[in-house]
Amino acid sequence: LPIYERGEWHYGLAIDLGFTDAASFTISAYHDHDKCLYFPLSYKKPGLDITATAEEAQGLMAKYPVEHVIIDGSAKQAVEELNNRHRLGAIPAEKTEKFEHIDIMNGEFIQGRIKLGPDAQPLKDEYAGLIVDERQLSKGKRIEHPGCHNHCADGALYRWRHTWQYLSEKLKATHPKHSAAAIEERM
Repeated sequence: LPIYERGEWHYGLAIDLGFTDAASFTISAYHDHDKCLYFPLSYKKPGLDITATAEEAQGLMAKYPVEHVIIDGSAKQAVEELNNRHRLGAIPAEKTEKFEHIDIMNGEFIQGRIKLGPDAQPLKDEYAGLIVDERQLSKGKRIEHPGCHNHCADGALYRWRHTWQYLSEKLKATHPKHSAAAIEERM
């Protein structure tokens, strides 16, 4: 991540629940003075039950100063268990209008406002392989091909929908306290 002399980084965690298909864990970060969203880490683990998922999330939260946890809310009972028993404080992911939001997110990729780190290779691999189901598209339905893995990609979309990097303001240069430029700036 870039280094800034002022401001803070804001980290988030997205969890896409799974057992046989694998659960995914995706960390996002944005800075007060950077309009880019960064995904420094994304990976998958199969065979995790609810407790193991919570332990994995807690390990990430100990490593990164996570402010928000977003979780795939399709298994409401699992989300409640993670929050009540394991104190994750997760909020369910927004899942409406998925492709409309994917289109907007793709625009941010094209503009270079989303960056994937070297430890997000599973996310990169999923992005490289995701396609639309052509049979469903011919019927007027836009859905992902069922043979494509999308767990990390879904997690990244959940996080993107809950970040505010677009509100970031470019870091203004500071001038020595009593310099002419500092005085003029205060005026």
